[in-house]
Amino acid sequence: MLGKPADGALRIGIVAPGVWRRRKRLAELMGPDVAFSFGMVGGCDAIAGWGLKGDGRQRAEDLGKPYLALEDAFIAKVGGDEKRFGLLGLAVDPVGIYYDASQPSFVEELIAASADHPATTNLVPLIRELGISKFNPLGSEAMEGVPDGLDYDAIVVDQIAGDLSIAGGLAKAEDFERMLTAAIDVHGASRVAVKLHPYDGVGGRTGHLGELAKRHGLTTLPHRGNWMTYAERASRVYVVSSNAGLEALIAGADVSCFGTPFFGGWGLTEDVQPVSRRTARPTLSQLCQAVYGEYGRYWSPSLERQATVAELGHFIEAQRKQASVFRSGLSLHGVQKLKRSHIAPFVEPAGDLSIVPKIAPSDAPSAREGVWASRAIKDEAADRQWAERERLFVEDGFLRSAGLGADLIRPASLVFDEQGIYFDPSRLSDLETMLRERDLTEREKRRGANILRLLKDTRVSKYNVGGSLPGIERDGRPVILVPGQVENDASILRGAGEVRTNRGLLLSAREAQPDALILYKPHPDVEQAGRPGHVPDAEEIADHVLSDVHPADAIDACDELHTMTSLMGFEALIRGKAVRTYGAPFYAGWGLTEDDAEMPRRGCQRSIEELVYLSLVAYPHYVSPKTFVPCGPEDVIELLAGSGPAKPSVPGARAALRLWRKLRTAPDYLR
Repeated sequence: MLGKPADGALRIGIVAPGVWRRRKRLAELMGPDVAFSFGMVGGCDAIAGWGLKGDGRQRAEDLGKPYLALEDAFIAKVGGDEKRFGLLGLAVDPVGIYYDASQPSFVEELIAASADHPATTNLVPLIRELGISKFNPLGSEAMEGVPDGLDYDAIVVDQIAGDLSIAGGLAKAEDFERMLTAAIDVHGASRVAVKLHPYDGVGGRTGHLGELAKRHGLTTLPHRGNWMTYAERASRVYVVSSNAGLEALIAGADVSCFGTPFFGGWGLTEDVQPVSRRTARPTLSQLCQAVYGEYGRYWSPSLERQATVAELGHFIEAQRKQASVFRSGLSLHGVQKLKRSHIAPFVEPAGDLSIVPKIAPSDAPSAREGVWASRAIKDEAADRQWAERERLFVEDGFLRSAGLGADLIRPASLVFDEQGIYFDPSRLSDLETMLRERDLTEREKRRGANILRLLKDTRVSKYNVGGSLPGIERDGRPVILVPGQVENDASILRGAGEVRTNRGLLLSAREAQPDALILYKPHPDVEQAGRPGHVPDAEEIADHVLSDVHPADAIDACDELHTMTSLMGFEALIRGKAVRTYGAPFYAGWGLTEDDAEMPRRGCQRSIEELVYLSLVAYPHYVSPKTFVPCGPEDVIELLAGSGPAKPSVPGARAALRLWRKLRTAPDYLR
């Protein structure tokens, strides 16, 4: 690559108006050490243009300047275009360009070099399991698998006529018919499917195989379906120079190339036109590290910084999750209308959100219905009604915010549960079903382990409030942490056992270990918002009462945590502590906790990495606290770890709410 001039930023000249219009995102993707100039480019260090289009390359040659060819990276967009998030992946090539096999390119150099050292990260499972592609469509076809009745052995991939990668791949239009004929000869017409280009027929553009497919009576795949799911079903995929061939290799198919794409000629494909200079023999993992990990530069809309392939992949996964759940919109009951702005980023723009303050379901719903779970559970009549119809139970997730929900702090995480809700063991929830039944891949287990490490390192918890813990003398005694809860909380109503009060929990912990040093941490909503659960004689039962202490500090100070159903038990497991439960929280019953309650449905054993993945990745939905777009838990952890206390979403709300709560609980003579 070009070196940075000694006097500062690399000055890049742009001569194409279309490229100039994208300069903000290009600068974000290329880094802070570049500066762009338009038109007057004589004093620049290099000239940049879009691939081989326009006259940028010629201008660079005339001026004796290096030329930088810019192109979409192989993960470039979400939703098929740049309307919402802009360009997310950029390739910068100072040698040639990836689709022009008539000359070397930077990606070719990277692939050749990759064969000499192991891939630092195996990106193949990530791209394959998440179905990541160049454009990542979010339409209903892309969310579904292979339609029933669609059967084939081979797929022949079309391209738009005039695509520069056809000539650049040393191929001609007639090579498409030659490729189709070869596939039919090998597999038979009844076993061959044709993948038309998504833009075939759009804006006057046409491919090469549409009419030929009709003439031979061949199956055509849905235009905007999930390519990875189709490729996984094929024994062989035929391409001229389409990037779909690389994605087919990742999906596990054999690939035949009738042109010379950048991924051909390295021993991984069957090549009609080998390239003599491509003598290296990288593994697929090494090739993907070069192509995706080194050639591409990526942007995270949720973090507003450059991203790794994995970070962008998890971001794409979050957009698909939103699109698949909320395509038909959501009518959410049991929520104050002033909280609409809190919920909207989880639902829109995939579907429309309407807020219905009343708990009871509608007689004739116009959209998918949901209800705030903890409110419905406290209303027996409404709970019975909701139990008898299709709905989503909605509740705060486990990595919520830098501040309390009671203070109208926006949530970064919500759960939308089709069966029940995680804190109600009386009925199955989506989380319990996943914990009972879902087998995780090795990639998913590694992701769970990575999140486990992140949570330990960053000390992020559900609310992330509280100060540091003053020094405590242990005197050689075991230390038990007892976290208080809001006693009318739905998790107590549905999940607690015989012990149902904070005072009862403290007494049970003291009885279990009379000689232990007991730390009692009141719930912040009890301390700050006056909700039920105050223990007047807590200082007489416990050795220390930890007021306004951060959960991670409290957990780090203990050897063991005793709880009814508090989420702090889950956080203690994450931090490697022993946990005893007196109720049936979602994390109990999987072999990780000592449990007083019987939980016969939860017989299987789960590792902490599996529990973390299913509870923090698979189950909740997240939005970035910074940009309010769907994202993964890793982004939320990073943002919560780097933020101070959040501000209420409604100005003045915190003070007004606290005054109202004090008046509500004040003695009659003060009202």
